[in-house]
Amino acid sequence: MQDIAWPTDSQPIANQMEPITDSVEIVSQAGGEPRVVARAEHGGNLDSPVPITEPWLVYIEYQQHDQSSSADFWYLDAVNLTSGEVVELANATAGAALNALPRYSAADGRAVWDQLDANGAAVLRMYDFATRITTTLPLPAGAYPVNPVISGDQVVFVDNSTDPSRANEDWLGRRGSLRRFDIRTGQTTTLDADPTAFMAQIAGGQVVWFAVPQLQSQESVKTVPLTGGKVRMIGYYQGIPETNGSIVVWSDAQQHRFLAFGLKDNRLVPLEVAGWPDPGNEFALCGDRLYFAIAPAFDGSTSTIRYVDLTAVSI
Repeated sequence: MQDIAWPTDSQPIANQMEPITDSVEIVSQAGGEPRVVARAEHGGNLDSPVPITEPWLVYIEYQQHDQSSSADFWYLDAVNLTSGEVVELANATAGAALNALPRYSAADGRAVWDQLDANGAAVLRMYDFATRITTTLPLPAGAYPVNPVISGDQVVFVDNSTDPSRANEDWLGRRGSLRRFDIRTGQTTTLDADPTAFMAQIAGGQVVWFAVPQLQSQESVKTVPLTGGKVRMIGYYQGIPETNGSIVVWSDAQQHRFLAFGLKDNRLVPLEVAGWPDPGNEFALCGDRLYFAIAPAFDGSTSTIRYVDLTAVSI
């Protein structure tokens, strides 16, 4: 059974006078005691996500620069869950690359991330765990790739160059058209030209994402097959979605609850999670299980990970 992992991360804006003791823990979905597999080695913060492509887990360590959106340093690393070997995929300790933290993803033996190069240009880099080779993906001239996700030989990313508001955005909120890069052919195609895509996810041959339009317009959740085709808007909801290929789940920030959408029967179902208040602070869809953690203020000052078995939900 697949493992799940999480960082014991500090607040994003941390008291930098206090020592950082962040770590990454992992446990089998079958149960057992969690174990620490990585620690902050440079005095920085560890943060989500922590994607796993067996036997590797990818994580980031960084230190925020005061109250700004830039960093003093960042390190993108991978740890071998069997041997404990740590591989540094990329880092920045000076220069233009500190102006944005990389967004990253890992699956099927590869990791992919966005970063700013020495000239401040946005690029996508990929690491192959089998060959130990890092490459820069040959994207079309003028593209500004952010928020990549990978599945097999396909990399989906947001092209911020198409967003008319890009000059007023920092790296945390970049949107744009949704593109797909084919690793085998080197070709880039468009999945959705609408320049509102933000934070896509892939599973089971399906791409889902949160669409954030111009101000005073409603956000929505969208989906399209990874191979391309008709873009479906699931509805006007506010929340970053995840999918396992047959259902889409997100935490609706307005309704303060989880919603699940069946991709086959096009049915939306509110999920009840034992009455927990605003349960969507942190969540992950792993197969048919929806894992979530309640904010400590609502959970007896603890951080407990729970799950809902979605096989019991009729969607």
